Amino acid sequence: MRARTLVLVLAPVFAALASLFILLAFFPEPLAGGHASQGSLASPWASNPTHGSYSPGNAYQSAELTLTAGRGEEVLSLSSINFSESSNVVFKPEVQLLSGNARFILSATLELEGSVRSYKVDMPCVAASGMECFRVMMLIPGFDAPMLIEKGVYSARLRVSWQSSGDLKVRITLRYSLGKTAELEVLPEPPEAPEWIPFNGSTRSYAVQVDGLASRAGEDELASFKLLVWVYVPGGAEGGMQAKLRVEGGGVVEEFPLELRARGPYFEGAYLLKLPPGVYSVTVTLNNKALTATLRVLPR
Repeated sequence: MRARTLVLVLAPVFAALASLFILLAFFPEPLAGGHASQGSLASPWASNPTHGSYSPGNAYQSAELTLTAGRGEEVLSLSSINFSESSNVVFKPEVQLLSGNARFILSATLELEGSVRSYKVDMPCVAASGMECFRVMMLIPGFDAPMLIEKGVYSARLRVSWQSSGDLKVRITLRYSLGKTAELEVLPEPPEAPEWIPFNGSTRSYAVQVDGLASRAGEDELASFKLLVWVYVPGGAEGGMQAKLRVEGGGVVEEFPLELRARGPYFEGAYLLKLPPGVYSVTVTLNNKALTATLRVLPR
């Protein structure tokens, strides 16, 4: 009886450990904030403020701020920002330590308010020195991945919060830049892959297969997914067949026509789909049949 009771008690513990292992597999790097030294930048763009697919980074506005010992918060009123057209945007604050030598953590939230729409972008663990800063294990639109912001003029506020062991003075520079959208490349021959995963809705007569459901962005800030599309025609395939692929999510909405080639009893096509960081719903329509999959891209 005691052995059975012990197994029942430990079962939830093992389940929790399994969930933690899965999360660590997708996020192997520590999530602690960067370190700031005198005159250095502590942000994801510290070494190169215009790095990656969000280049060029536009310096939107800069402000100096005094961080008092303990916990604090201050709201900075920024100048209005004008988007002449709807855009996929990423915001990145840079923090420069001007004076002081204390341990600290700094996070921020950008609030945009327009005549029709309003947006809020959380920016956890913007900078840290001597303290660990932990954040949610998910991509944040507008910070980790592009956010679609509609055309218009927006008033802006930056809500800064911190925890510090002493008084510090910092300069915060907020940059914004336009993110990449999806790209699709036609491959001349079906590629090889360790395994193929079918899209939801695939059958023996028609299918879409992908070489993985999650990937990490490379140096170009894009992740690549190999796709195989085919339709079986019992009487033999002739001519060409039209299909389409739609990508939606992460501030990206793209639609691509697909022309499938006739080969024996099949119409088929091979493609390389490239996506920036985000979570995407990908739909391939074949003869009014919609096949879907959810693809995830983690930041580099």
